[in-house]
Amino acid sequence: MRLSTLILRTFSILWLFTLLGGVAVYLSIEQNNRLVGEVQHGQEEITHITALLNSVLDLETGLRGYLLTGEADFLAPHAAARARLPGELAQLERQLMIDYADSNHAAEHLAVVRKVERQIEQWLDVAARPQLAAYQKDPALSVALVKTQKGKVVVDAIRRDLLGLSRHLTQEVKQKEALNQANLRRLQLFAPLGVLFALLVSIFFGIRLASGVALVFNRLRTSTQDLASGNLGTRAPLSDLYEPRLLAEDFNQMATALELAQHEIADRNIVLERRHREVSQLAELSDALQSCQDKEEGYRILGQALPLLFSGWSGSLLTLKPSRNLLETRAVWGAGVLDTVGTMHDPGSCLALRRGHTYEPSGLSPSCAHHGGHAGSYLCIPLLAQSEALGVLQLAGAPEDGPLPEHLRSFALTVAQQIALAIGNLGLRETLRQQSIRDPMTGLFNRRYLEETMERELHRATRDQQSVSVLAVDIDHFKKFNDTFGHEAGDAVLLAAAKTMQEYFRAEDIICRYGGEEFIIVLVNAPHEDILARANGFREKIAALTVKHNRQMLGQVTVSIGVATYAEHGTDVRVLINQADQALYLAKQEGRNRVESATALRPLR
Repeated sequence: MRLSTLILRTFSILWLFTLLGGVAVYLSIEQNNRLVGEVQHGQEEITHITALLNSVLDLETGLRGYLLTGEADFLAPHAAARARLPGELAQLERQLMIDYADSNHAAEHLAVVRKVERQIEQWLDVAARPQLAAYQKDPALSVALVKTQKGKVVVDAIRRDLLGLSRHLTQEVKQKEALNQANLRRLQLFAPLGVLFALLVSIFFGIRLASGVALVFNRLRTSTQDLASGNLGTRAPLSDLYEPRLLAEDFNQMATALELAQHEIADRNIVLERRHREVSQLAELSDALQSCQDKEEGYRILGQALPLLFSGWSGSLLTLKPSRNLLETRAVWGAGVLDTVGTMHDPGSCLALRRGHTYEPSGLSPSCAHHGGHAGSYLCIPLLAQSEALGVLQLAGAPEDGPLPEHLRSFALTVAQQIALAIGNLGLRETLRQQSIRDPMTGLFNRRYLEETMERELHRATRDQQSVSVLAVDIDHFKKFNDTFGHEAGDAVLLAAAKTMQEYFRAEDIICRYGGEEFIIVLVNAPHEDILARANGFREKIAALTVKHNRQMLGQVTVSIGVATYAEHGTDVRVLINQADQALYLAKQEGRNRVESATALRPLR
């Protein structure tokens, strides 16, 4: 046998085994590529499921946020999710039907997706559409529908089905990854054995080839294990060999897609958590403001709540005084304090109030005078209720913070609307309260307020061992003013007498119009003799009055006064008032324009 033949035969066998080995390696690599493609396909399906789940959450939370707060900005994610859902469902169905090895599994998964489609439509029928319809009629009714949890039950069912499908697909991906690793191990064993079996001459080159291939796949295996353990930042090193390089590039693309999807989900969760926190804080603030008895209590609550709502930012709350010619600082917060509580400003100094809408200066735009010229960006939001300006909410940042974030602007607008509504309601409540306890003509307290207050004053007097005196005051010959000069002249006499009472008596004394021309005055913590002296001083003050009506003198006005003191003349409200009335009648009988004490009456039996 010729050496050349032997060499040829030897190399022919070597070439044959080399060819067979190459074919086996190639097939193994192709199978690995296919498995990696299937893994990537499965991950894409999981990503689509995650996106669909996020859209469902946006659909539900956006609607709920809008119904609870009335803020239209919450409808944006709801509308966007509602527009995305059909496309995402169709895309997921296509993904499940393409390149799927098991048709039975494909049918099961498609059934889950179609079930989710029906559940979404069910949610729209039982929750979204009824709630929106109820909101158009009465926002409180829509909130009640939200609290029935009907929509939440359907959304929870959708989440369970989608999460179950996601877990099933994740299990299949892991199985394919395990099969891929098993193929890699077989390839690691086959390559060196094939080379050794072919010819001893190729041992050196075969070992080098096998060790090189093993190193490549070991690195890829390590990267795969890191990825499976949750390290989405891992990347497979690129090899000089073409096929392993393609495999590593595919692996890296898959890892990048998973990492981006994880970051997107984390960002969405942060936004959802922030929105949930803001909605909860607004609900707590609304409840606190609704429980306030007056504006001052509301301002104290806002002074405590606003620093928490806008933590990390500076700001101030200013409200218009009832005269509407002064803007008072009610609350300040933050590192860069803009003002001090109680400071008064000219309402015209606020550009937001002058323009009637939010003002944020930029470039050469002027700043509000109440801003104080502090560096950094700021935002002024007018507090408007029923188109009436009530004040302004101001937020500001440090120069290094740059422009105020968009989400902060949106939240500040919502808070400003809530504050304006609360202040407006408190003002209306105070107005109604004053109307219920004030006499509309004289502005004095009415009989209802007297009856409510006297009980409280007597209890306090008993507890603190103080005296309470009641003055029954009646304008003498009042009918003569009406008959001679007309009822408008009589009203002028009543107004003059009421004004004199408010000027003469102390702020803590209670002055009431008891009926017609009769008044009741309650004086606290003064001896009976001092009360009689003060009553006489008031009588003289009235007698010195000059009352004119239509440029005509109405003549002298005098009053008769009866005085009764707790507990000397009685311990009951009705008894005290009756004693003061009896003393008043005695003063009338004794000639009017005088003060009589209940002591002069016969003792009660």
